[in-house]
Amino acid sequence: MEKVVALLLNLGVNLILVSGLVREEVIQRCCTHHILAVEKVKASVLRAFAKATGAVPVTYTTQLSRHCVGVGVQAEIWRDLSSYDGKPLITVNISTVENSELVTVILSSCVHGKLQAMEDRFWACAYRLHHMLEDKALLPGAGVTEMLCVHHLQREAEKHVKHHRERDSAANPYRGEVLNLIADGLLDYISTVMVNTGRFSKVKAMTAARQQLQNNNESLDAKFSQLSLEGEEEDSGVSLLIKSSKAPAVKIYDNLSVKQEAWRKALDLVVLVLQTDAEVITGH
Repeated sequence: MEKVVALLLNLGVNLILVSGLVREEVIQRCCTHHILAVEKVKASVLRAFAKATGAVPVTYTTQLSRHCVGVGVQAEIWRDLSSYDGKPLITVNISTVENSELVTVILSSCVHGKLQAMEDRFWACAYRLHHMLEDKALLPGAGVTEMLCVHHLQREAEKHVKHHRERDSAANPYRGEVLNLIADGLLDYISTVMVNTGRFSKVKAMTAARQQLQNNNESLDAKFSQLSLEGEEEDSGVSLLIKSSKAPAVKIYDNLSVKQEAWRKALDLVVLVLQTDAEVITGH
């Protein structure tokens, strides 16, 4: 690093454009010598700067020489935006002095190109539609289907506990407890998905999920009255299909195959943990 900094100072470089990433230590060392290092620069931008300033792009710092350094670029602090969100944020203005081929560049924060974002949203919608047409089935999304499952599990657990107390039967004494544990596991799955969005903490996500379940307990049955769980006999066994003559009025839907795959992966992980735990305890 010392050799690179010494070479940059000898060449009089005060701006470095890099197509890849720059280590934090290098950025800090360059800043102490008033050298601005800009990372994640697109190849088209590099070519435009090279054409406007006469610079020559290099792959390694050992290739730097006098004829590689461009001239006519001015970098200065344009505005301090730290007061807006309490975080240090400096906006830098990079412009060419004599050449008018380049439009002034202002670096403030990482933003996604609008055109690329629109294209990504379009293809995401197209793929969802493609899978929906293949599945020929849709499930209510945004955690609604999982909430319905939790609701049914808790209700079945309550029925079992009540039935067990009335008849005082010893058959399946832990069935209600197992059903409640499955419901709690599914709630934890929902809260984990919420945490992975980056908008909730674990406690807030679990609280929101339980509150949503409590508020919707009375309306869930009516809301999903059109949904029916049917068994279809096949050569390989029984497959469960959820069909609906009239879809519930929710704004978000999930493809059946995508939802089943997410559940399958979660179940595989649980079974793997249980299997490992059993092997550690029993030794077999």
